[in-house]
Amino acid sequence: MGLKRFKPAILTPSSIIHSIFIVILTASISAFAGDIKGNNQRSTNSESFWVSAYLPSWETNMGSGSAGNYGALPVGNIDWTALTHVIMFAAGPNSTGNLQYGNLLPARRKPFNDIAHSNNIPVLLALGGAGNTVWSSACSPANIDNFLKNVLAELDNSQYDGIDLDIEPFRYSGSVNDTTSVGPFIRRLYDSLQVRKQFADPSKKPLLTAAILPGWAGQWYVKHEYMFDQINIMTYDMAQSMGWGVDRTWHNNAVFSPPPAVGTNLYYTSIQSRWIQQMNNGGDRRKHGIGVDFNGVLYKGGQTQSNPNEGVSEPKQIWLSSPSKSWDYNFDDMYVA
Repeated sequence: MGLKRFKPAILTPSSIIHSIFIVILTASISAFAGDIKGNNQRSTNSESFWVSAYLPSWETNMGSGSAGNYGALPVGNIDWTALTHVIMFAAGPNSTGNLQYGNLLPARRKPFNDIAHSNNIPVLLALGGAGNTVWSSACSPANIDNFLKNVLAELDNSQYDGIDLDIEPFRYSGSVNDTTSVGPFIRRLYDSLQVRKQFADPSKKPLLTAAILPGWAGQWYVKHEYMFDQINIMTYDMAQSMGWGVDRTWHNNAVFSPPPAVGTNLYYTSIQSRWIQQMNNGGDRRKHGIGVDFNGVLYKGGQTQSNPNEGVSEPKQIWLSSPSKSWDYNFDDMYVA
């Protein structure tokens, strides 16, 4: 999930959550969707739905006396009853397979997981994210053993209940095929999890989940669905990734897409369009979820094609001159004096 962690007229529903919410609902409210019309099926991991919340490490305030005593969300303010899983974001490999933690300090690892477990919530460690682009090197024959060893050591030492993979990019077609190197790592990780137990519930095996884009190895994930407990589609940041160009305004978290213009196959990206794309890849609905963020994109100024004397003010407006854009904008700030 490239968490961006992971919203007035538009101008927004946009990008991922804003720092405080990003914290809990941010990147992915991932819901089981047995059927696009809501038919009630059971998921393959015996849960009818899930709500997996990405929690950015830098927003996790562990309280006074802790090295993790900064961040917008005090751990004591988390409503654990709203969640089924927490995904702590994030660590990631370097090119040799050693883990890099950034703001995911030791004080935000096992101490946080202990609190979550006391509330019967499993915690997964997210690996990767936007900008962590060395997976092929980390998973190369020279480094794969070191990478796997480090991931499993962190899983055991900090008592995580599974791993969430956020591999960006993860290409499966064209001149670059990341799956040839990363695929064997994922398989070995899956096999290693089968001989371990969750810390939240020792009667269960650790979970393996992934944040994906259908156009980035979506078909590969379908082919290997048996390894995953959740495959969560990154259905957010739509304003930055429309079906064509960025010469117009659009919602960041649109639920539905308008029909393509007559005579074209051009579309506005939405939860609907990405869901359909992954289902067309052959995805099992019971394995897939969608993501929701709670930030926005703020557009200001510019000149619209329909009236050069006006700036942009609503979705789907094509501009002649580009407005300024503030990604991941917290619209609560508009009401702060």
